[in-house]
Amino acid sequence: MLDKADQEALIMGLSLHDRGKGLMEKEDYRGALDILLVSEEAFSCCNSSIKHSADNEGLLMLDIVWCYFQLRDAASLGAATERLGKARSWLQRSHGPNLERMKVLHGDFTPELTTYVRLELLEGVGAFHAGDNAKAKAALEGALAKWERLQVSDDRLAELLAMGFTSSEATRGLRFCAGDCERAVGFIMEQRRLQRERKDRQRQERRLRAEQRSYGRCPNGLHVDMQLLERLTLLGYERQLAAEALRQARGFLLEAMPEWVNNDIQVALDILSNPMANASLQQHLATIKQASNKRTKPTVDEVAVASLVSMGFPESDARQALERCAGSSDVLQAAMEYLFSLTAEGSTGTQADTEVQQATDGSNGMEQEGQAARAEQPGPSAAPEHAIPVRQPSNSPGTSSKGSDRDEEMEEELTSSARTDPMSAYDIDVSQEGAAIQEYMALLGSCNV
Repeated sequence: MLDKADQEALIMGLSLHDRGKGLMEKEDYRGALDILLVSEEAFSCCNSSIKHSADNEGLLMLDIVWCYFQLRDAASLGAATERLGKARSWLQRSHGPNLERMKVLHGDFTPELTTYVRLELLEGVGAFHAGDNAKAKAALEGALAKWERLQVSDDRLAELLAMGFTSSEATRGLRFCAGDCERAVGFIMEQRRLQRERKDRQRQERRLRAEQRSYGRCPNGLHVDMQLLERLTLLGYERQLAAEALRQARGFLLEAMPEWVNNDIQVALDILSNPMANASLQQHLATIKQASNKRTKPTVDEVAVASLVSMGFPESDARQALERCAGSSDVLQAAMEYLFSLTAEGSTGTQADTEVQQATDGSNGMEQEGQAARAEQPGPSAAPEHAIPVRQPSNSPGTSSKGSDRDEEMEEELTSSARTDPMSAYDIDVSQEGAAIQEYMALLGSCNV
């Protein structure tokens, strides 16, 4: 079980690494390098036993050195030997010295070959610049042999492209299926199905997080337990009423009955099943809802809407972006950057993702206004002595949630930009590696090795 510090560092490291790889794909190697180095710092905060159980940090080291190579940073390349050594050590620990573990998973074709092409190329480049031509030749020849195994038939690739598959899908399918088109089609269709399931699952998780935030925090600073909420909902209680009962139950247990601290659902049931306490709770929620309804929606500049529409964005997306960025000093510029970021992630205009975004934005406003309403309105009438009292939440500094909310929003922003396709790491286009191998083989040849 990961402790909180390790979990946060791991999530931050993985998310930043993924963002850096996105910039590498756009050939923004300077920007990617800055993010990858921060990712390296995040990973350094993790327990070593956690890092050594996977190949993530090894891949990160490899990506950092690749950025140095693409930037032709000779000084940094000379000092990259240590990073490459760490990369090989981590990769071999995860994959096996001769990729034995990967062969068990993937069969004859091991897509990790793309990683080793780049690793051995960079090891050869480092050795060449260090003056060790024999080591450079051995590494480059190994990289070349693996590179040749990754090549796919142009005719078979064209056959799959004609069926409507993307270039990355077709290449991946042919690599995994040893060039067999029929098997590649089945592989691609199965991967599409798994991708849809992953996206649906992540979309549902985002909706649940947005809903959870909309209920506000318990007096101990934590959100309502959604599993307990599901149990109360299955018993027939209205969802928002049940959430508020759980929130109130947590506060009651903390103050009056700390020995029952894990008995939230029983106390919530006592509140809900008591007619006077239930009625008082409903009245309290109605007061909060009335206060929240007074919130005015930010006005949208129609000229700005027209400007964004003229750039090709749908009007609904343009309005949503302008509303979202209403507090910015330059609203139009902020909205434009937001829409371009969505376009880059492939989510602009997607109804399901828009719904999630609206739910997330709405939940932030509902939580803030709900807390304000709870602070402004008197607490609901107390139930009789024999009933569990419905209490007003504490607003003491000890239960302040602003810092936690900012941390959660940052974490969600990072993770939401992460790729949902775990197989994308195998789609590396090794054409640049191939050109670099030929370049350095020629340099070695000119040295008469």
